[in-house]
Amino acid sequence: MASDQIETIKFEITKVIGPIGRFIVEKQIKAMGFDEENFPMDMAPELIDRVIDIGVYDKQMSKNLKQRMRNALKVQVDHSDVGS
Repeated sequence: MASDQIETIKFEITKVIGPIGRFIVEKQIKAMGFDEENFPMDMAPELIDRVIDIGVYDKQMSKNLKQRMRNALKVQVDHSDVGS
């Protein structure tokens, strides 16, 4: 499940800043002491903040993207709970 959510983060950031977004996400996960397979998704908001703060300089765009990404992850988590 974490890898699906990480892919969502990569997808959303890449739409805004281009292909380097994937690299920034991967580097920030490593900087936080994890890899994609063991990344704790309760730390996703911190990852989102770190990635966007590095890659997005426009404050309003940054704020909007952070909210959009958090919403996308929430929907993804909520839908995964349905089958449990």
